[in-house]
Amino acid sequence: ERIERLRDALARDESPPQVLEAAGKRALWVFEAMDYCRHRYGAAAVGSYVVSMARDIDDVLSVLLLARWAGMAEGPGGQVPLDIAPLFESVQALEEAGAIIARLLADPAYRAHLADRGNRQAVMLGYSDSNKSAGVVASRWLLRRAQEAMVAACDAAGVQLVVFHGR
Repeated sequence: ERIERLRDALARDESPPQVLEAAGKRALWVFEAMDYCRHRYGAAAVGSYVVSMARDIDDVLSVLLLARWAGMAEGPGGQVPLDIAPLFESVQALEEAGAIIARLLADPAYRAHLADRGNRQAVMLGYSDSNKSAGVVASRWLLRRAQEAMVAACDAAGVQLVVFHGR
């Protein structure tokens, strides 16, 4: 349901609600600060936006919507000049990383965003959660399998995968 709601909001270029709670305002301030830094210090001043504990594509699509609401969108198509990197760290997230990336790359709104970003998808891999719950050896195996699955998904979609490790 959330995925469909986000897709609809992105497709209609929906405006934010008139009244935002404090947490909503703080979330938009983060994007406004990133936009300010990009304009003041250059595009390289802001790196990838890491989505901690990403579980599905709605976590990434919500970043696109928040960035638009904060006024980061540029150009006639409303492109968001921000690389969005889901962080996969838990055992479940690592097991599903390839499928999540495949679903993300199949989403029309996200593919349009990615085309504007040079068809490069950044992903961050974490170690802490999987180490704690599965052990070091099993965690390393999960990380390897996740990387293989994400490479396959990106190759099938014609997208370059950029992986960085949070160690």
